[in-house]
Amino acid sequence: MRILAQNKKKKEIKLMPENQDDLWTLRNLIEGGDEIYSLIYRESKTPSDKLRSKKTEKKPMKAKLKVIKAEFQEFTDRMRIFGLIEEAPQDLGKHHTLSIDAKSPEVLTIIKQDWKEYHLKLLKEAVKRSKLPRITIIALDDEEATLANIRSYGIELVGVISSHKSGKQYAAQTGDEQKYYSSIIQKISQIRENSSPLLVVGPGFAKEKLLNWAREKRPALTNNCAVRPTGERGMVGIQEAIKRGFVAQIQKDSRVSLETSLVEELFVKISRGGCAAYGYEETKEVVERGAGKILLVATDMIHDQKVQDLMDKASRTGCKIYLISTSHEGGKKLMALGGMGAITRY
Repeated sequence: MRILAQNKKKKEIKLMPENQDDLWTLRNLIEGGDEIYSLIYRESKTPSDKLRSKKTEKKPMKAKLKVIKAEFQEFTDRMRIFGLIEEAPQDLGKHHTLSIDAKSPEVLTIIKQDWKEYHLKLLKEAVKRSKLPRITIIALDDEEATLANIRSYGIELVGVISSHKSGKQYAAQTGDEQKYYSSIIQKISQIRENSSPLLVVGPGFAKEKLLNWAREKRPALTNNCAVRPTGERGMVGIQEAIKRGFVAQIQKDSRVSLETSLVEELFVKISRGGCAAYGYEETKEVVERGAGKILLVATDMIHDQKVQDLMDKASRTGCKIYLISTSHEGGKKLMALGGMGAITRY
């Protein structure tokens, strides 16, 4: 995310989203009632255009939209903002859908009547995150490999490769094993960003075999690579690697790792009857008496006005607020508790 300008008097921030993580940020930032200046494309309404062709070409024009809602499909490069045209050369009051493509980003100016602390924190984190490399993780054994990218808001599954292992017959066919590891290496080279961190996890010795094969065939792939043991392969193994801190070891600012550890800490305190509360009513009571130390709020909850008011109260009492993405296991677990929880001071 690039912040291009900020005008506190006009309550506007000009920015440019640069990747799908930024689109996730915008989805959580933009709310109904906000206003957005952007370049839009509409069919020309001039008389000369109508005379030339029945099917008129869409032309770019500067416009201001009054936002109705914003939608983002996880792990894609596109989001849509639905709104009404407030300012433009034509079509005032008409509905328009603004499509934002992370692969060809454009400048947006967002106007909010009330820029809350968590809005600014979302933007600050997005700017900081843009400097971090994306982590690629593989969880495998000798039967199957699961490959994923760890994004700031969740785990993006990018492929599952099977060895088609079948007992003793497979053991004698070393060509099948070579084909298996070659397929994994080929997939890594397709999804990994340059020499970004690569984490290989899983039970047994398949991970070491993969690295040995890579050193022989594609030695560059082993740069910036770490190997760690887990009890399971697949997404279960990836979740285990995150919970055990393996991702944080290679990237200390990993958002998914931090959020997962915070939710796990909340669950531990709840199970021990310790300093914790969960659900809106319990959490509200903790915040109102100034006992909150850490407030966790699932991103699916943040557009609720009463939740925003609670976050404002928590901020005024010195409580640290963390927004937990519902695109990973930690966020889903928090939603099961009512979408929020607090770790208390006492």
